[in-house]
Amino acid sequence: MTNGRQTNDKQTTTNKNEKNDKNEKNIRSSSSDNKEEQLQQLFVNCTSSTNLNAIEECISYLDDFPYEVIEVALKKTSEKNGSWKYAKTILQNWLKAGIKTIEQVQAEELRFKSNKNNDEEETKEERIKRLMEKAERAKKIYGG
Repeated sequence: MTNGRQTNDKQTTTNKNEKNDKNEKNIRSSSSDNKEEQLQQLFVNCTSSTNLNAIEECISYLDDFPYEVIEVALKKTSEKNGSWKYAKTILQNWLKAGIKTIEQVQAEELRFKSNKNNDEEETKEERIKRLMEKAERAKKIYGG
């Protein structure tokens, strides 16, 4: 009798584990569907496009990135009044650079802004140098 009871207990435990596994899969699937719906809405808002092929392509990037990373790319696109092509280029560049997390995206944005500021500083220095040289030539020509 004890053997029969142990078998029933094991069967009950197995059934509970199977149900838990199914519930987890349903929750993950539901969560995934929800992210896809959110991404679809964000895509339309940020690109002003309802192109289904582009939306599906955007959603396919969920295989490579978390939702939040794609969200940043789409919002950057919106700031530039860009298209899906612009957002897709951002995502492809991040993939090539091995950027896969929101923290890595933020670090890349800081690096990019830092480089951009350095480029602007160099441009200002070059401009000042050019104007100084122009002033020197003018002094030679017109005296002074």
